[in-house]
Amino acid sequence: MRWLYPCRGAHSFQAELVTKAYGYGDDVIEIKETIRLNGEGARGLARARIAVRDRATSQVIGTTEGNAPGARGHVGCVEIVRDQAVANAMPVVKVTDPRAYVTHEMTNRLASTPFAEPPTGTGQICTAPQAMMEALLQRDGSA
Repeated sequence: MRWLYPCRGAHSFQAELVTKAYGYGDDVIEIKETIRLNGEGARGLARARIAVRDRATSQVIGTTEGNAPGARGHVGCVEIVRDQAVANAMPVVKVTDPRAYVTHEMTNRLASTPFAEPPTGTGQICTAPQAMMEALLQRDGSA
């Protein structure tokens, strides 16, 4: 599965990109979200919620750019990993105007055993049962 979400806006532009994905088996998930806040007072939020299990892999690149006065943006990713799955997330924050404000947040959760090795990168490590993965993604009965 591959999703590309480019988005750019002018004066008072508002964007909210929300991605929820659940991978299992040998699934490969690739997501690239880009919000370019080019207008004064533009606002943007990119959120990704990913759960992978079995041998599935995910790659999320979330970019938010603040290129105008008063632009406000945030990019956030949450990944839950189980079994031998691998989740990668890369938040990219670019600010070219000193009056713009852009933030990012990334959280990885290992959902196998309480004593499992934490994934590389930053984030919070905790245990999470299957029900938490499914509730997070609110699957429509296809779990």
